[in-house]
Amino acid sequence: MSKSQQASLLDPPTAERLDKELRQKSQASHEWLWQMMQDTVPRLLQPVEGPEAIVFLDNPLEGKEMQVLTRLANGFVVYLPPLALLVDPGPDVITRALASGVELQRLNSIFISHPHLDHYAGAEAAIEEMCFLMLLRRGYLLLSEDAAHSTVISAFHRGAAPYGGPEQVIVLHPGEPVELLGARLTPVPAYHHGGGCGLIIEKNGLRLGYTSDTSYIVSYRASDGTLRTIEDNFAVMEDFAAIEEYRHDLKAAYSDVDVLVANVGGHASGARLEMSALALAHLLRGSQVQLCLATHFLRTCLYPHDLRADIARYVQAASGVPTLVAESRLRLELAPFRRGGNQGIGDQGISRLGNQGISNQGIRTHAEA
Repeated sequence: MSKSQQASLLDPPTAERLDKELRQKSQASHEWLWQMMQDTVPRLLQPVEGPEAIVFLDNPLEGKEMQVLTRLANGFVVYLPPLALLVDPGPDVITRALASGVELQRLNSIFISHPHLDHYAGAEAAIEEMCFLMLLRRGYLLLSEDAAHSTVISAFHRGAAPYGGPEQVIVLHPGEPVELLGARLTPVPAYHHGGGCGLIIEKNGLRLGYTSDTSYIVSYRASDGTLRTIEDNFAVMEDFAAIEEYRHDLKAAYSDVDVLVANVGGHASGARLEMSALALAHLLRGSQVQLCLATHFLRTCLYPHDLRADIARYVQAASGVPTLVAESRLRLELAPFRRGGNQGIGDQGISRLGNQGISNQGIRTHAEA
């Protein structure tokens, strides 16, 4: 642009008028923000109350995941008041939480089971919400050993911010329980890329387990009697006859929980790095688990056929443990599953926002509640 063209656009009186108006409006905006914080923050800082529950976050592409390359894991929130724990927040956690009726500002803890994008991508955004744009020192960040040793969560979001951030970063070591907000959290080994850990959360006689991503089968007996190990995570065990060797520590740990959230890779595939449906049925058989929620399915469970409902039905039929697909925005009240309650899945404590997704028998929507 030439100097003459610039000169033609100069308008000092207009610039002076706009400068004055913008300063006044900016001051009003700051006053509004300060008043909003004063009005809102005290409510959000109140201890979480209400029923013990687990809420799976919204997945806007549920059933359409092939439209993107990034795996959109659900992530979920565990409410065991006063504990409000966000588990493995994947991409776009803010939008997904809002669609699920979850106020991220009311969280007081966040858990990352391992440093893979679909498990940590939303963590820093969630930390900023929990800590009110990093203005408050608040809450706890729980990291598996490999997540802690990685750089997926910045130093800023681990507490190096000058004003706010997590009150404490806790590195979890399998077998070493942590007491947090009235609950006991016990990390469980995970056998995945680089490790990671699952988690068992206990409070007031209720035990909730989360497997994270982990393999379970070490070797299996083929239909011809041959003993085989799994070399390819995507190979289908077409000749599978029976599990031979497996992760005994995982079966021992998760067999004693009341509700188990299990990340499932496939039915007879994905078994080298993930929990297959064949493996999950084996883990559940003979256990004390009252309900299993299957989630985190690989794309081979979605295309060209949606296998999720049939996988849940298979696991239930093969193990005798009630099994549901953890659909987008599913909410499950946990009190009926407390040991000694004997209500279990027959209780009307399961709901789901909206009507999308596959059908789970016994689930009612909020509109029907």
